[in-house]
Amino acid sequence: MLMYCSSTTASVHWTGIIDNSEENLAFRIAADTSSARVTALANMQRFEEMFNRCSYAALSGTAVNSEDDWFSYLGNTTSVGFSPEEDNAPVYEIAAPNSTFRTSAKNICFVDSAQYQRTVVAGKDQKGSILQALAYDENGYTQSQGVIASPAMYQSITASLISNDERRMLLCGNGTREKGLQQIDLESGQVVQEFVTGHDDYNIYGATYSNHSARLSDQVVTCISSNVAFDIDTRLDPRRCLIAEDPSAYALGSLKTTFSCHATSEKGHLAIGDGNGSIRLYEGAPGSRVQGTNKTIPKTAKTLLETRTPIRALSMTANGDYLLTTCDKVLYLLPTKYTDDAGKELDGYTSRMGKKKPAPIRLVPSPHQIMQMGGEGAIHFTSATFGTVDNKADACITACCGRFVLTWDLQNVIKASETNRLAVCGKATMDTPVLSLATRGTGTSLTLMTEENVSAAPVHRTMEKVQGFYFPKKK
Repeated sequence: MLMYCSSTTASVHWTGIIDNSEENLAFRIAADTSSARVTALANMQRFEEMFNRCSYAALSGTAVNSEDDWFSYLGNTTSVGFSPEEDNAPVYEIAAPNSTFRTSAKNICFVDSAQYQRTVVAGKDQKGSILQALAYDENGYTQSQGVIASPAMYQSITASLISNDERRMLLCGNGTREKGLQQIDLESGQVVQEFVTGHDDYNIYGATYSNHSARLSDQVVTCISSNVAFDIDTRLDPRRCLIAEDPSAYALGSLKTTFSCHATSEKGHLAIGDGNGSIRLYEGAPGSRVQGTNKTIPKTAKTLLETRTPIRALSMTANGDYLLTTCDKVLYLLPTKYTDDAGKELDGYTSRMGKKKPAPIRLVPSPHQIMQMGGEGAIHFTSATFGTVDNKADACITACCGRFVLTWDLQNVIKASETNRLAVCGKATMDTPVLSLATRGTGTSLTLMTEENVSAAPVHRTMEKVQGFYFPKKK
């Protein structure tokens, strides 16, 4: 829902289908400010409150409840303002893929190796799990460099990481006997070793580098189990690699559901999402050392944030200032910095935000784009991440939604939120549903993975005209 208000009139706008045709609809509220007891602005605000509460209840699967404490945090994200004037805004445009390579198996995940110019795809065929390396150059994919299909490899791969030297991979699985991280030598194709927690109740469900990237993490990996997070040092004995000696001391016994995803910053700050819609912010993995001290990080998060809908994926900017959450129907950009009562700028990883939490930013396509994509019922996000474009880290946001790839300029999103405006969204349509994507190297192209293919698509920043809303003049 879009809204506009001047000194004498207010209007509410939305897009609908009438006789199988897309129409922009609106109603206008007008009042003489010199004599009206209830102004147009007051009426619009009442309508906005009602709309936001109903939308929040529908999104969170709850009844409309005026006493819900989290409504004040999330509720106002469902409606935005707009300007009646035309404007120009930056957006990232994705061209049609210039190269597509059909893989040998059903794809699960991938990593890009900039140094060796190859994409390594993990998948599964009739015989089991495989890794396939695809070489590329500036024109796209050129050839397959071979397939790794070791019977010792995990058969239920869920995620992968590539080492700083880009010669080894870490694989995470979720099978009954796949409890740790497997290290694969990409040159020999052999399983080198398996890192495990040594505690049967704490299998590894997900892994990411402890300081955002392989280059900064010194071979330390932050992992999550069902209700606990911990660091593993891959330089140590694979059977004694757990930095926290006893995970049970840091497990959250009262967790209503399991952890689903996590992300880290360059400083080692940690965010964990779960299937209930909660996000916990930590200074680092519980049980690890606070940097520069002998203190250990406790199991209790410094800050708790809520989306009230299950979180599928998390991404974090390198500096940790913003979190990007992927939910089924919506993406949220969550600021993690706030200002305390003394005017000091702090973050939610090292201090408790309390009621100072900055408002989330809801990322959705425009009403017109939603109609092009098949309507609200067709919106199902699978993943979203921050990306590098033209050597500028975290410049853009990219997201997969079925056959559609959506992009936003991060700084434009932040700027638009300051005036409660809807940020311009770029949209590209692919032939088949995209499962995951990532900007490659310096950020002149995207790697797109579908169930059967891997593609390379050029991406660049451009300016797009934003049409203002208006009421036709009376004849």
